[in-house]
Amino acid sequence: MASVRFYLKDHTAKESSIYCLYDIRTGERMKYYIGEKIRSSAWNKRDRRPKAGLEYRKLSNLIDIIEKNIKDIIIDFKINGENIDAATLKIELKKKLGMNIPEDKPKKDLISFLEVMIDRREKSPRFKNSGVRNYKLLKSKLKGFQKHTGQKFNIEDITLNWYNGFIDYLYTEVEASINYAASMSNKLKTVLRTAVEVDNISTNRVYENKRFSTNEIYVPKIYLTEEEIDLIYSHEYDSDKLRNAVNLYVVDCHTGLRFADLNRVDISKDVTFIEGKEMLKVTTSKTAMIVIIPLHPIIKEISLNSDIRKISNVNLNAYIKEAAQEAGITQTVQKISYPSGQMKREYVPKYSQITVHTARRSFATNMFKRGVPVRSIMMMTGHKSEKQFLKYLRLSIEENAVKVAKDLDQ
Repeated sequence: MASVRFYLKDHTAKESSIYCLYDIRTGERMKYYIGEKIRSSAWNKRDRRPKAGLEYRKLSNLIDIIEKNIKDIIIDFKINGENIDAATLKIELKKKLGMNIPEDKPKKDLISFLEVMIDRREKSPRFKNSGVRNYKLLKSKLKGFQKHTGQKFNIEDITLNWYNGFIDYLYTEVEASINYAASMSNKLKTVLRTAVEVDNISTNRVYENKRFSTNEIYVPKIYLTEEEIDLIYSHEYDSDKLRNAVNLYVVDCHTGLRFADLNRVDISKDVTFIEGKEMLKVTTSKTAMIVIIPLHPIIKEISLNSDIRKISNVNLNAYIKEAAQEAGITQTVQKISYPSGQMKREYVPKYSQITVHTARRSFATNMFKRGVPVRSIMMMTGHKSEKQFLKYLRLSIEENAVKVAKDLDQ
């Protein structure tokens, strides 16, 4: 039989609540707060009990009673040949302790609650379109999984086994990549956490289990060197749509703006002078941060000679590939992907891997190669987290070695 362990909620606090853990089976654990607090200094971490003394004798007795009751309940269910889950164990324990058990509330449907969250986010100015869109994707995948299993999902019924089944469904039926599954996993955890900690409609804390998680994996992505950006820009295009797309894309390569900000930048209005230097000053739409970026000479040249027309993300993705191929960005690169959770290696022409987001990645990487400090680049890209920003740096092993050698020479 597993042991019953008692812990403090916060060892650093002057006074802390006490809870117990009991592992029912692999992947399923009951967590129960005993309803009492103790000074952190009076807690014996090794024994997981209050320190000896009259002051906490009654509390020690209560802890012993809770431990005995949990073990008795487990034995009773085993004798009867019945399985027990965390929710049932908690109810039976409360009964043993003489507590009143409220009538069961109607179980909350997971997808219905997710729809409530989506509606709230759509109405709130705090959330951007991208955040809402990702939860709509989660809703679509949950509906697909529900149809696949033929079962309706209530929040209280979500277990680690259910979660593993959902991730397997994403891999096998949707053919999702590992990072897509990780994204859906993170959104699902937020939904369950909101149900418990914000809306208070559930007590299911399965999302706290470390195994209720799918980690992102590093996927190599290309960037464009400054020489390649110049090559794309200086090429003569017969197509007006390609020239317009290239002009817009090159502006992005030299500003690192997100596409939503790129499409609303007005060079004639957003340029300011700071200590005699021309700077592009933009308030980002995603984080509402002000970013200030030195104005690259090519951006000034484009603004003087061209009237850039706005185009969609989809069209810019298509046009810049076509333009890069025409300009000669045709060298072979390795493409790594993880369809259905399995690594796939391909060798493809570089132009085929260029996307809108490659421009932002190129800006960060080229700035870093020039020796601009990471924090300074983050102030221009608008990143708050260094962990997220570092994903944008795409130096090859060879380029990194050359950069280190130059730094050492200095």
